[in-house]
Amino acid sequence: MVDTEEPPTYTVIDRFPNPGHSLPPSYDDTTFTIGSRTVSRPLVTIEQLKSHLRLLGMFARMKQKVEEPDSDPQLAENIPSLAKAQSPQKRWVWFLELAVERFERWVASLNTSGGLFIIPPIDVWIIWHAYMLNPMWYTEDCERLSLLRPLRNLERNPIDLVASIGDDPFNFRPPPEQEEVWDARIRLPYNPFISCGVHTHVDIDCPQCERPVTVPFLNAEKTGFAQAEFNATCGNCDSPITRERLGVAKFTRDAVLDPEDSNHTDVYGKAIYLPGTLLMASGLISTAVARETKAKLKRMDAFRNDQDGRPRDPRPYPDTGTWRRAMGEKLKYKADDLRKNLEGCLIARRARKIVGAYVDGRPFSVELVAAAMRQTKFTEKMYHLGWLNPGFFDNPEDVRALQHCVVRYYGFLTLIQSDISLFVPTLDIDLAWHTHQLSPKAYKKDCGLYAGKFVNHDDQVEESHLSDGFDLTCRAWEARLSSRFGIPYMHCGCPLPGTTVGQRLGKLSALIFSHRPRMDSPMDREDCYSATHPSDHNSVFINSRIGKQRREVRKLTWKRRRDRDSQKIKESKGKIKNKELGERYARGHDHDAAFMVPVPLVYGYGYPFVYTPYPGLCAGGVSGCMGGEGSSGCAASGLNCSSAGCGSG
Repeated sequence: MVDTEEPPTYTVIDRFPNPGHSLPPSYDDTTFTIGSRTVSRPLVTIEQLKSHLRLLGMFARMKQKVEEPDSDPQLAENIPSLAKAQSPQKRWVWFLELAVERFERWVASLNTSGGLFIIPPIDVWIIWHAYMLNPMWYTEDCERLSLLRPLRNLERNPIDLVASIGDDPFNFRPPPEQEEVWDARIRLPYNPFISCGVHTHVDIDCPQCERPVTVPFLNAEKTGFAQAEFNATCGNCDSPITRERLGVAKFTRDAVLDPEDSNHTDVYGKAIYLPGTLLMASGLISTAVARETKAKLKRMDAFRNDQDGRPRDPRPYPDTGTWRRAMGEKLKYKADDLRKNLEGCLIARRARKIVGAYVDGRPFSVELVAAAMRQTKFTEKMYHLGWLNPGFFDNPEDVRALQHCVVRYYGFLTLIQSDISLFVPTLDIDLAWHTHQLSPKAYKKDCGLYAGKFVNHDDQVEESHLSDGFDLTCRAWEARLSSRFGIPYMHCGCPLPGTTVGQRLGKLSALIFSHRPRMDSPMDREDCYSATHPSDHNSVFINSRIGKQRREVRKLTWKRRRDRDSQKIKESKGKIKNKELGERYARGHDHDAAFMVPVPLVYGYGYPFVYTPYPGLCAGGVSGCMGGEGSSGCAASGLNCSSAGCGSG
């Protein structure tokens, strides 16, 4: 896109608050509209924002303790020697692997606890939090998987449970009746630092023969389950076991389940459908689409008869186990072969979305260790703002910064209503957005009411797509909301993209025909300015020739915009109009450009975006959206991800 193109049409906010009070005003949620609807209740409250920041603070302190195990007596006493010998980052990956296993056991225990909810320990919170920040996958999994039914039926918002943890999360113990159920069902100490000393192995099912195999999380050969080169051998059938093979085997188990077979539906319920096919962009559950997708699988090569090329009967083998193994062998237990076969009978976007749910053998559609690692980067951003410090927002004056987050989030939701492929939030908007997602039922309902669709939060998007999407978001804000709010999208010091001719005309029209109240600028404080920096914690680093070329283009674009702003300041001759530009330009000195630094990497066999614990390695595979309809980056959209906006303004 070039600067002379007409921007898309955006839905505009109708009313904004009267700023007749001190700066910034005490925003009242009921005075706002999102699109044509008035906000009837706060979508995100200040107390929820505080609870979320408090939770992130706990996560940050836990990560620091794991990276420096001698700093905590309980961890120093119990940590295995192999874990202590790891680098800090690899040790954190190991700890998250333990946490995912404990999360799975915790959820399973809720199914047999007689309705008693067990407040989880902090390590389990880390995983649950990351899961909820993939809202389409989380909502669909809660609908599909009986394992997650207790979370679907949870009456309270998870974010409102944070207060139950108390002031000392590392020594927190749940009420006796909850701890009794934990001990009986989970069979691991509640305290994660004590648990890590005895939680050294994990049980998995062999991809080939499905017999249980016990493997270590860590071993001296660096092939343990929590290590990048995980590899094991089944003691029963001698077949190799890798994450890739576990993921493809999970697909074959799901693929052979027949929606028309009552024996399957009675046992598995909605788990007979493939992930990514049940929840629509509208937020509605559609078994019709899921059934159609299952029917189309019969056109896969893995379902065909090699002799005559005719589609096989859904049950050509005496039992589904034999059929499943034959399918796995046909696919060579390779994720890339699975993708190619799926793309032969489904549109590529849906095929990639489905394959993205099969990166390991766990029941969840999200690779939760990688998801938690991506959120670590956002937590670090909040830490550097100082917002995770205990008591940081106790002063009523400081709370106004959080009010500003919520107001800007409402503006962001208004932009989302348009059918544009990718909008990218700033850090403060992302905080409010994340907090909203920690009330999954309310989030789904609010999305339908105020955005007209389920707004996904895809936390892994290729860096150039995020950069382009952020430019589009800045321009959309400038074209349709700046005349209402009276302030630009960001104030952190990053140079803003230029405006198009259409945007200038649209802004002029808005100024002539509309005299709306304006939003106030952020509080004159460094952390508040920095909070409007692009939220790039989910950017995926592509270490390829094209990826490097795009990165160089973004560096040149950044420099060109800085030079443009410098020239404007020189030409302004002290005019008040460019005072804010000058202040923002000054803040840009030694300012980190967004979308230039990759997230920490976790694993790495290649497809789709899978991360490895070595910074700078290629996160291989496709660079398109894994979210399908209604998906987004960390970032939001009405369509699937694609390159949008312009990096050249």
